[in-house]
Amino acid sequence: MNYKKIRYQFANNFKFQKINDIKFNVHKHSVPKEILGEYTIKVSFVEDINNINLLPENFKVKNAMIKKIEKSGKDYILYLDNFEKYGNVDVGLEIKKQGYKFIFNNQHKVSFDVKKHQTPKVKVYANGPKSIVLSGVSEKMEYRNNFGKW
Repeated sequence: MNYKKIRYQFANNFKFQKINDIKFNVHKHSVPKEILGEYTIKVSFVEDINNINLLPENFKVKNAMIKKIEKSGKDYILYLDNFEKYGNVDVGLEIKKQGYKFIFNNQHKVSFDVKKHQTPKVKVYANGPKSIVLSGVSEKMEYRNNFGKW
């Protein structure tokens, strides 16, 4: 049996939600004490948005990924990571949330000069058949073994 038309009937009467326009500004920001502090964007809202809670899923970023977000007053600080390439990268931003339309007051792209970190000068010394000593390693450095070259 083959039907060409399907009719849906919903039990609830849906009410259309009024869409609120919210204006915001986007600026390049810097947080000196953070590891990714030089790759941050500050989103400043023109009006007070305390009743709106934005999550990382509400921010759509092009050419990078959001590592974490922080809320400070009516502003949000986005920490970016995993850029598309090294060098000059234009990062685009959109904000989406149901019932709201977010409008840019200024540009919607921010440029970053993404730099590659230097390869550490680490040396491995063998103490015995089952022990080694690493020199030139800082406290926060991560390392791995059995995955090819370091």
